[in-house]
Amino acid sequence: MGRRLVFLAMAVCLMVGSAAAQADLVLGIAVSAGDDQAAARWQPLGQYLGARLGEVVQVRLLNPRELRRQAETGQLHLVISPATQAVFMRERLHGSVLATLDNGQGVWQGGVLVARRGSPLHTGKDLAGKKVAMLAADADGDDSLLLAYYLFNQGLEAGKDVQVLALAGGSQALVAAVQDGSADAAFLHTGAMGSLAREGKVHLDDFVIVDRRVSDESPLARSTSLHPQWCVTSLPTVGSSQAYLAQNALLEFRLGAPSSQPGAILRFAQPASLDSAVLLLKQLSLEPYGAVALSR
Repeated sequence: MGRRLVFLAMAVCLMVGSAAAQADLVLGIAVSAGDDQAAARWQPLGQYLGARLGEVVQVRLLNPRELRRQAETGQLHLVISPATQAVFMRERLHGSVLATLDNGQGVWQGGVLVARRGSPLHTGKDLAGKKVAMLAADADGDDSLLLAYYLFNQGLEAGKDVQVLALAGGSQALVAAVQDGSADAAFLHTGAMGSLAREGKVHLDDFVIVDRRVSDESPLARSTSLHPQWCVTSLPTVGSSQAYLAQNALLEFRLGAPSSQPGAILRFAQPASLDSAVLLLKQLSLEPYGAVALSR
């Protein structure tokens, strides 16, 4: 049907009429509220897949709840989402993970708890009764699950033993909250502090990482365990040959030089194990193993 791309970006996407009927492949992508850069970030991938597969590729940017609804009702063919959602797609909808995002820092990511140098916070247990700042845009997504899981393993509960502050702005706003004392610690992505330092926005010597750890899988310092980056999942609405071609196309995708911004789309790698995401969901009793994980 030609090498065309139908691209639509909105917080909650409900496609009806002829535009939806014309698409050969519908790619659903999880986005957070207020992510104004999502369309520009994902459009090159949609264009690339359309050209490589010789099909009409329609990109839908959806909040987590709408993404799941459309996946469950057979409206999507491919899904790009955090690892915990990929587990749901695999376990409940019989999807297959085709690839894992590699943003130039590898296929693994973690969370970093940053405190002021000289702070009494050294281990996770020291966070009891303290305030931890995180981005408001991440407060109802996978980052909140990662923080909740970390606290769970310290014998603490977010919102009960530890006050979580959802702040607007970027990583710099979180660091500023730690600097001015409105938060005892900030929860950031691995690599975020390094990015701020390279941009001259922070001095790393002014901060410490709570419960600091590194590993062979990811040399970037972090506080939490490692979890896969975002995953691409094919749903049963995709034929096996089409999924195979899509996977090969994804593994050959490249976009520019490595970015200093965590989460930048660069390339995809062979699927990383979802075992750590499965363990997180099981221990927190969240879907598909317990209560509903999505709050929107």
